[in-house]
Amino acid sequence: MNTFSRLIFNRASNCLISHEGFIGTDLKPVETLHFREIDSGVTEIRQIVLPGENAQLQTPVTNAKSPVIFLNEWLSVGTGFDWRAISAIHLPDGTRTQLVDSTSLKLPRSCTYAWVSEIISAEDDDKTLICRLAFNIQPALAAAQ
Repeated sequence: MNTFSRLIFNRASNCLISHEGFIGTDLKPVETLHFREIDSGVTEIRQIVLPGENAQLQTPVTNAKSPVIFLNEWLSVGTGFDWRAISAIHLPDGTRTQLVDSTSLKLPRSCTYAWVSEIISAEDDDKTLICRLAFNIQPALAAAQ
């Protein structure tokens, strides 16, 4: 089984985050996220579970100043995935806030839809995420502009 794991420390919440991934029995990637407060007397390890039966998370990032994990959400559909949203998981309580979804992206006129393929980093200003996006461009629309 191909697996990976990494640890992320969020200084603002004093939480250690475990990000693990593996290939599921259906040959699709599965990523899990767990967190625990450090030095607070709380020993519970909590899993972050996204709403929806086929929801998957990807590319969690954090910054030095905010008690938040930002992550990319996907829905498993057939043999692939559809992008759903970017969400913030607030630490240490684990509540989720959806920040951006496909209806809130402002697209170029030649683009029929877009998705966030990866969150690269979260800036310390609490307002900026650096992301890699993919765009579906209609050639006829692009040529008309």
